[in-house]
Amino acid sequence: MNPLYNEQLKEDLRVVAEDIEQLLEDVGEDAGERNERLRQRLHAVRERLQQVQQDATDRLRRASAQGNRYVHENAWGVVGVAATVSFLLGMLSTRSHR
Repeated sequence: MNPLYNEQLKEDLRVVAEDIEQLLEDVGEDAGERNERLRQRLHAVRERLQQVQQDATDRLRRASAQGNRYVHENAWGVVGVAATVSFLLGMLSTRSHR
């Protein structure tokens, strides 16, 4: 996965963690004000989590499509690499069983 996507995901999770910390702080406030603020914050956190989930799904879908295109465009190269890796693993496996 692209390092930029990983950094964005880390940032998204950091924001969610901050929202949760704020929710915990809100618990200490008086009951009426606390309930309304908690409701608003929970709604915001839920929306943010839904957005993070959608972004992650979209990124995964794009990465999968790119991988699929690469394999189709370079099928013989991929088959060659897979055959070479399989051959080497077979040789190592045979050698370790002696």
